[in-house]
Amino acid sequence: MLRKLIYATTLCATSAIAFVVPAQAQEFPDRPVELIVPFGTGGPTDLVARLLAKHWTDELGQQVVVANHPGGDTIVASQAVASSEPDGYTLLLGTLTLATNEHIYSDLPYNALEDFTAIGQVAESPSVLVVNSKNVAARSLEELLAAMEQAQMTYATAGTGTTTNLLPLAMRFETGAQMLGIPYQSGGAALTSVVSGETDFVLISLPASRPYIENGDVIPLAVPGSERLDAIPDVPTFEEAGVSSAALSRLAAFGVVGPDGIADDVVNSLSTSLMVVTSSDEFADEMEKLGFIVRSSTAAEFADTIAHQIEVWGPIIKNSDI
Repeated sequence: MLRKLIYATTLCATSAIAFVVPAQAQEFPDRPVELIVPFGTGGPTDLVARLLAKHWTDELGQQVVVANHPGGDTIVASQAVASSEPDGYTLLLGTLTLATNEHIYSDLPYNALEDFTAIGQVAESPSVLVVNSKNVAARSLEELLAAMEQAQMTYATAGTGTTTNLLPLAMRFETGAQMLGIPYQSGGAALTSVVSGETDFVLISLPASRPYIENGDVIPLAVPGSERLDAIPDVPTFEEAGVSSAALSRLAAFGVVGPDGIADDVVNSLSTSLMVVTSSDEFADEMEKLGFIVRSSTAAEFADTIAHQIEVWGPIIKNSDI
């Protein structure tokens, strides 16, 4: 199951003992490792995976190969990993949907807590709530919520289960605000709808919205997370703006998991090498250019993060119209 793992440092075996170790107990890894991405090529998660694979390959000493398995709201990729051999050679770059799908779908072919082994967190994705600068008069979250008391407002989403869908639902859950989600084919299309005035607001990634913030097409009102973002330091967190929410107090996490049953020493090797990558300044700088904040963690810490996300999002999704 999704385990909290505590590792003891192992002593090196003597050459005499090593001589009698069976052939199958070779040092891990002795062949390429597959990192499955639950989205198509060219998207944010794919870019993170390919950058991670480049650095992780250098650290592991074996090629980390990215394989894209899009479809089914990430269920296709997740099932492929959950049902794979627990040998450490098939891994998943999991996103928030690993946790939230537990509440959206009643017939998942896997259980996020029981059928995966946490390896470690990689990054968080910063988002921001932006409103159309011309059609929406609100210049603070408080004013936006007050406007929604008078009339229903529309928010753009990139589809069911995406952060553009879930984050507004968390806001509605905590405030009771009147809002209607309008689905679009992609995050870019959702943002364009707000820029054009077709919809009122969107909660979307900072890198996507930043150019429109800078040219005045949209106004940023609040950011999820426990602290303000360096790129837009004048924009308060939801907590600071008066909306207290466990779901909105953390950023959406990216991390690596494998199937349940991976041997502890293999998990240790993967987790330790992953932490070396995520602790490096070079990787952090490259991730920042992609719009992500690196978060290094142990396997146990990432297991806690997934469990926390499942617990926090349950009431919100069950109370929604998903």
